[in-house]
Amino acid sequence: MDKIEISRQEKTELAQKLQQYCEDELDIDVGQFDAEFIVDHLAQSLGKVIYNQALEDVQKVIDKKFMDINDEIYQLEKFD
Repeated sequence: MDKIEISRQEKTELAQKLQQYCEDELDIDVGQFDAEFIVDHLAQSLGKVIYNQALEDVQKVIDKKFMDINDEIYQLEKFD
C-alpha cells in the first residue's frame, strides 16, 4: 500500500475538527500547524489499520453476494 494521501481540503477540515475536539474535550488550544501535523501522524499510524479493516468488511459483503448468486443459480437448476 502506498503512503496515505489526504487532500489539502480534507486535512484542513480534519485539523479544524481536531482543534475543536481538543478545545471542547481537553481544554487545550492547538494551533492549525500542530493540528495538521497530528492529522498527518494519525493518518500514517492508524490509516493502515482502518484501511485493512475496510477491506475485510468489503470482502465479507462480496462473499455474501457470491453466496446469494450461487443460491439463485442452484434454484435455476433442472432436476429429473
